[in-house]
Amino acid sequence: MSGQGQPDYQLSYITDRLTIAILKGIWHDVKLYYDVGGNLEYKCCHEMHKADDGDEGWEIWKYTWTGTNCDRIEGPLKGSVTGRATLAWG
Repeated sequence: MSGQGQPDYQLSYITDRLTIAILKGIWHDVKLYYDVGGNLEYKCCHEMHKADDGDEGWEIWKYTWTGTNCDRIEGPLKGSVTGRATLAWG
């Protein structure tokens, strides 16, 4: 852990946090939420394990479906799990 409360990251020989995030190598907590039809509606990821749902550091994706086809993926937007529906989705 670094002195700022953030974990020190390394993925193979890569230590740049942004590059590791792009490679999806830093998510220690992922929550998935589905609509009544069983389609993935939100994916919420956080770099800290067991992060609080009210923490504003979650990276959130929204999935939009037409029938059985996912036709739009928005995000990630930064916010809380509990406020995911109120983020500035298009």
